[in-house]
Amino acid sequence: MKVATSLLLIAGASAQVGRTVVPFGSGWKFMIGDDPKGPGAGPNQCEFSRNVSGLTCTGMETDPNRFTMEDCKTSCCYDENCYVWQQAATQCFHGGKDAKCSSDEPVNTVAGPIKNLNGAMRATAPPFQVDYSYAQQDFDDSNWDTISVPHDFLINGTFTESGDVHHGFLPRLVGWYRKTFTIPKGTATSHLYFEGAHHFKEVYLNGKLHTTHKCGYTPFTVSLDGFNGTVNIAIRVDATYGSGHWYEGGGLYRGVSLILFPTMIRLNEMGGVFVDPASPLDAIRVSSEVVLNDVPIDQKVVVSFTLTELSGKVIGESNVTKTIPKNTPKNTIDNFVSVITPTEAMQLWSPTSPNLYKVVTNLFVNDDGVVDSLSVTSGFRSIKWTTEGMYLNGKNMKLKGFSHHNSFGGSGVMQSARLDLFRLRTGEALGANYFRMSHNPYDENMYSLQSAMGILCWDENRDFGIDYVDDFSTMIRAHRSFPAVSVWSFCNEYECAKFYTGNETGNAFQKTAKTLDPFRNTTANMELGEMSRDPVMADVTGFSHAGNNSFETWHKEHPEKPLILSECCSCQTTRTSNRQAGANCMPQQNSPMELPYVSGSIGVWTLLDYFGESHTWPAVTSQYGQFDVTGFPKPHAWYYRRHWTEQYVQKKVSRIITMLVQNSTEISGVVGSSFAELFIDGSSQGVIAADSTGVVSWKVHQGTLAVKNATLVNLSPSKVPTGDKHTLIQPGDAASLKISVDVPSPTTGTGSKLYLDGTDVALLHVTLLDAEGTAVSQDLNQVNVTWEVVSGPAKVLGVGNGDVKNHQKVLGNTISTYAGLARSVIQITVDCVSASRGLVEAVDSLKGPISYSNSCPQGPVVVKASSESLPSTTVQIEVSGLPQDSPFAAASDRNVDYTYLDDIQS
Repeated sequence: MKVATSLLLIAGASAQVGRTVVPFGSGWKFMIGDDPKGPGAGPNQCEFSRNVSGLTCTGMETDPNRFTMEDCKTSCCYDENCYVWQQAATQCFHGGKDAKCSSDEPVNTVAGPIKNLNGAMRATAPPFQVDYSYAQQDFDDSNWDTISVPHDFLINGTFTESGDVHHGFLPRLVGWYRKTFTIPKGTATSHLYFEGAHHFKEVYLNGKLHTTHKCGYTPFTVSLDGFNGTVNIAIRVDATYGSGHWYEGGGLYRGVSLILFPTMIRLNEMGGVFVDPASPLDAIRVSSEVVLNDVPIDQKVVVSFTLTELSGKVIGESNVTKTIPKNTPKNTIDNFVSVITPTEAMQLWSPTSPNLYKVVTNLFVNDDGVVDSLSVTSGFRSIKWTTEGMYLNGKNMKLKGFSHHNSFGGSGVMQSARLDLFRLRTGEALGANYFRMSHNPYDENMYSLQSAMGILCWDENRDFGIDYVDDFSTMIRAHRSFPAVSVWSFCNEYECAKFYTGNETGNAFQKTAKTLDPFRNTTANMELGEMSRDPVMADVTGFSHAGNNSFETWHKEHPEKPLILSECCSCQTTRTSNRQAGANCMPQQNSPMELPYVSGSIGVWTLLDYFGESHTWPAVTSQYGQFDVTGFPKPHAWYYRRHWTEQYVQKKVSRIITMLVQNSTEISGVVGSSFAELFIDGSSQGVIAADSTGVVSWKVHQGTLAVKNATLVNLSPSKVPTGDKHTLIQPGDAASLKISVDVPSPTTGTGSKLYLDGTDVALLHVTLLDAEGTAVSQDLNQVNVTWEVVSGPAKVLGVGNGDVKNHQKVLGNTISTYAGLARSVIQITVDCVSASRGLVEAVDSLKGPISYSNSCPQGPVVVKASSESLPSTTVQIEVSGLPQDSPFAAASDRNVDYTYLDDIQS
């Protein structure tokens, strides 16, 4: 029997034999804007003819993830069961065919009476419009852009004051994708696997509507069963609305694969292979779903499970045999459950020793050999949430972490494994041992990296409502084999409005979680208003932005409930203003984590800034991060490094957080020592004791004198210099550019070479220097920097500078410096490592912009930064096609010296 080999990273799984996974990210045609010959404005020819603004409507349900009237209306349009929508502030309500709207009395909701609702009603919900010209098989798309996926079609829009404030003042539009491909002969069945696309997707095959998908954060498949030869796919992605109050992006922003199967009976990769991380080391619980098709006669089906070390050494086996009766209905899923008894001692997974193993699942049909195979990587640990904290492997562990949104300056929501690794290493450098997936499931690379690094996470569902149980189920199935996932979160803050005792939604979510993953707990990030409705259904109670008194009161009323500070500390700063704003905000809001019955603080808002939630024009990004949207550190980063990273408490942290400007009257810093001394222009300003936050401040120059240089010196309890110090020098005019490679780099623990997989990225930055080599960090010295790939298999993906008010094109190649720094994102354009890359030419009718090669280029990528007023400069980035240079290999490095914070000259 001939079998194909390939590599698949889906929910921790990789294919070995049977299936073939073909890269499907290149050669897409794209057009921004809706089909002018289609239905025009919106889906379903959506016309709400009756105005019900200000009226009381009965029979309404909260749709808590819609934050604007457009979101509320459009989500109703796409729901064939929705006939009425009403919106007030951030509260959206939908009603069915039986909803009635009459008086102008306030609407009574679980949140209390609401007046002044805007809304409308429609008499019918017509079927989807399907006569788009863009969807037709023979449509001429030759003048469309040729792009690669992942792709965010909104991030390169024009920032305008009239844009959506939640969305970073960017326009929200529809985009179309098209592609023609060939299914190879001998394929029994196949499908397309989309890891995520935002927001509403309509998929057309050969001109016919085939599939729709609502959620912007969960994977989905498009079955190609019955299709042979040449196939045309067209995808309409409606990103005119969303489910979040931040920038969510638009388009096919996560990976896509074409999966070919040699038989109609196969393993289900959509989380169907489950290796339970909660298994005891002497009894590894495993299961595998088998998709049954084409059963004309009774079939003998065997599923074998082989437990191995990462080296491949076999340490346990088991198998399950079933007879599948003939004429079993098509697409029947049968679950094969077993327990593996290891033949050798195994090691627990933990943050200090993230030991991982593989379970290879093989499918046999009628003794014909292996017809399909998946390999799942997992680790085994026990997690117990109690009223005395969270216990990992029987040891109490105080949790410390940050919340996140996944947009980045220079790439939007197009994430890569290397960029995910940078985020994780950056959190580690501040002492974090936890990662909150706010407010949605993340790309699958993130969970693989966390599991390799020993970082725990809180996995959070996006849409909360009875209609979204399937999406919650998809999230659990996709991520349940990862040891890093410690808890399933139903919802976030106001979006938990449907979550109270006896509620249909809460019961359904809890039942789903316990059915799919019996040994993992559930939770939600709740505001106090939502908690007043007694959400005791989840196993762990998460508080959002609550003080000590709230925890103490809740613990007294519910002494049996484990508690966690799941979000806090919305302390706003930039690299040039409000630099000390968090000195009181951060310790005060984090203080509940010290209570003995609170497991920690895992949702500091946020690690990095993100597009959206800027609140007022002209700002287009948030200001909550400890790093800006391009990954440059802000003063708050040193506060967390001082307090959360034990090895830095008495050494290394020494940072002046005040910018040296004319008329400086106070200079402050953060130190990891008991005392500190400040020198201004060589003159001591005295020795002072650091306060409990590690902050030290001196009054200086009560006049108009400029500070030329300042040096902060850490002192021991006996007031002896520790050797740790930080110096700032007043710079002169900008004279040169200096390029630094931040990722991949040992300074960030992200490896040393770019991986030639067609998606890997590098993060570079330029520093403005004066004639003496001092960083020029004053805004008055801004210059435009143009980035260019001079040679090598890469391109400039995008740029940024961290300025919350920067409106330059994100996916351009020119960016002004801000506080002396400018960022570029460089992306690899060659794939010479994917196992089935040789099939791309046979499958794809269109080439580019990613090229696929059987041999890997040897030369480095050379990048140039230039400015009209300053000499240009270049830097080289080494490339590799070797597995040891992949981001996942870099994640396994336990000897990281993260010097990036100290190396940044700003």
